[in-house]
Amino acid sequence: MDINDEIPPAAMVQAAQKKEKNEDDDEQPTGPDPVEVKKRFNALKRQFNKVEKACLKSRTTKKTLKEQQKLGEIFKFIKRSPTQFEVIARPARESLGIIRDSEKEDVRKIV
Repeated sequence: MDINDEIPPAAMVQAAQKKEKNEDDDEQPTGPDPVEVKKRFNALKRQFNKVEKACLKSRTTKKTLKEQQKLGEIFKFIKRSPTQFEVIARPARESLGIIRDSEKEDVRKIV
């Protein structure tokens, strides 16, 4: 292909379309809607305060369990990054490991 030759029209159209797509992609917002995030976190904060207040009296009453269930419903829509999830899940995994080790030791003593 010679540099002085004319560029075929189809290639020019495709190049222009790619350029327009790139410009449109830059203008589109990324991430969650800030208004929706604020609304959900406010609801989470209000419900957490209700649960905390109910737990001061007793953790086993029907009202407390109902408030905890509502908190769980609100919280389940909040996505966590894998690193944040790992920080939350680590204590449960460590506790499970301790329980399994204790069970293995009990079985060794019986046999």
